[in-house]
Amino acid sequence: MNTRRLLLSALVAVSLAGCYGPRAYTRGTYEDPNTIEMLGDRFNENDLQLIAKKMAESLASAPRFA
Repeated sequence: MNTRRLLLSALVAVSLAGCYGPRAYTRGTYEDPNTIEMLGDRFNENDLQLIAKKMAESLASAPRFA
């Protein structure tokens, strides 16, 4: 019984000690969502953003929707 209590206390102490430390990600920076960053040659978020922008402009200038 005492060994179980000792092991449980040790486990709780180790768990709490693992949570203690400097905070990570306390300060962040905001980036402009409209900037285009070429990270590789694969299809990425920027390509999708450019396609959506071009489609929206095309629909806005269409005579049916204007």
